[in-house]
This record gives sequence, C-alpha cells and structure tokens, in this order.
Amino acid sequence: MKKLLLSIVCVMFTVFVYGQENKTVTKRLEAKYGFVVYHDNDGGWYSVSRESYGKESGVCDAYGREIIPLIWDNVMFFGKYYKVEKNGFVGIRDLSNKELVSCRYTNVYWHQTEDYNGYCEVEINGKKGIIDKNNKEVAPCKYDDISVYSLKNGSVCEVKISNKIGIYDVEQRRELIPCTKYTAVRWYQKKSYNGYCEVEINGKKGVVDKSNYEVIPCDYDDISIHELKKSSSCNVKKNGKTGVFDIKEGKEILPCTKYTEVRWWQKREYGGFCEVAIDGKYGVIDRNNKEVVPCQYDKTYFTNLKENAFCEVEFNGK
Repeated sequence: MKKLLLSIVCVMFTVFVYGQENKTVTKRLEAKYGFVVYHDNDGGWYSVSRESYGKESGVCDAYGREIIPLIWDNVMFFGKYYKVEKNGFVGIRDLSNKELVSCRYTNVYWHQTEDYNGYCEVEINGKKGIIDKNNKEVAPCKYDDISVYSLKNGSVCEVKISNKIGIYDVEQRRELIPCTKYTAVRWYQKKSYNGYCEVEINGKKGVVDKSNYEVIPCDYDDISIHELKKSSSCNVKKNGKTGVFDIKEGKEILPCTKYTEVRWWQKREYGGFCEVAIDGKYGVIDRNNKEVVPCQYDKTYFTNLKENAFCEVEFNGK
C-alpha cells in the first residue's frame, strides 16, 4: 500500500512540475534556438524556431528534448499529432516524429477523428481527396467537396464537382455514381433498400439501382423509397398528387393525376384493394385502379376487404 501511495505521489509531482513551465528548460532552449513558446497542454511542450515569424520551426518536449527538428516553416499541435508546413504544403507527424501524412498537400482535415476508419481528407489547391491510414491516396484530389464522415459506417461517401453530386467507393477506388448528373444523392448507405438510392436533379427526385441505372426518372417532387425494400413499387408525388411507380414495369401503375394520398398499396393481401384520398376524404380502389368506394368518407376500414366484399366507412362521426 505504501509503495502504491509513493508511486501516486511521484506521478502527481512529475505532472505538477512538468505540467507548468520550467524556467531552467526555457532559458536553455532560448539560448539554443532563439524563439521559444511554452504550451501547458498535454503535459507541456515547446514551440521552437530560429526566427520569431516561424521559419525553421520545430518542437521540444517539456524536458527540452527535440521531437520535431527545425526544418519546417511552421508546426501546429493538434492533441495527438503535429501538423507541419513547408513551402506552402502541409503534412501530419505523430508525437515521435513519424510521418503519418506526406507533406505534399495544401491542407489536411479530420486526421484526429479515428472513428472515420483511418481515412483522412486532404486537399491540393482547393481540390479534395482521401488517404487511408497507410498514407495511400484512395480518392484523387479532384473534388470540390467530400463527405468523409460517411466512411465511419462504410466504404462509400458523397463527392462533389461543381454542383453535381456522386458516390465514391474508397475500397474499389472508383465512382459508383459519377459527378455528372445529380444535384443530390440520398440513402446510398441503406442496403436494406435493396440497393436502391434516391437521386435528385434540381429538386426533382428519382431512383437508381445498384448498377447506377435510373429505374425511376427524376420527374417527381417526392418518392417513398423505403417501400422498395419489400416491394417493386413505391409512392411517388408530383404537383400535390400521389401515384404509384413500379420499377419492374418501368412506369406509373397509378398516375399522379387524381389522389392526394395513397395508402397500403404494398399490402396485396388486402384483396388487391388500396385506400386513397382526395384532400382528406377517403375511398378505395381495386387492382385496376377503379374506385370501388368513392372518396367521400372521413375513414375507410378497408382491411376487411381481404375476407369479404364489405368494409366500414365513417362520415362526420357516424
């Protein structure tokens, strides 16, 4: 117990002493380097340089031992890493001076965020790319923007050129959806949608499949893409009207011309009947889109139709 207490006291003393500036060490470094700034975070460390404006910069630890040699134009500390700069280019080095990112980029982002599966966003003259944990470039620096945070859940992320959005796979090292057509791409990570992905061109939505084939054209104001995980059809909306599009048939099987709401189209066990509405008034249509119950009721309990030809309807509380 006494040994444990002694160890704790020694550690606390060391932290106390070297967690604050040591004047003796500072004077020694000033005599050697010229310009010295002490930083009290992470146990204490020194920025050192031969000129006050940052040229020939490096880093020493709290004991005055040189960690980063004075060969850089500037050195910045970021918790677990140092960002170094030379002739307008930056790189990343760890606390032991091991190179993590080559000094050939004009900017480096997100390197401290380890939950991005080791991927890091880099930039050359305003164009962004991605490197992996081995400092290998897995996406070229040609994009205006990259959603690198998506890589914490998979290998694909959004990329952008001008105002066009695409999808890039860092494992395959290629664009799955090119940055040539769409202004938005949604739900690409949702594999439960059977590989379908919602895309958009200037506010109009459509759907592409896993082969990047446009199975629903970008003609719609909204699409219920989640319905495709269990069926080949989904609700689509245009100009305030709702219809149903079937990707196997490649067309609208219920046109967006009459109904403001369509419910339970997927539930084919309901005898093929489907609940529809026009401005809050409900009715029922059959498989042939024929209105077998007019849209004049507040509610229709059409689920009974899977067993017989009757259903309850409600109007004004009756």
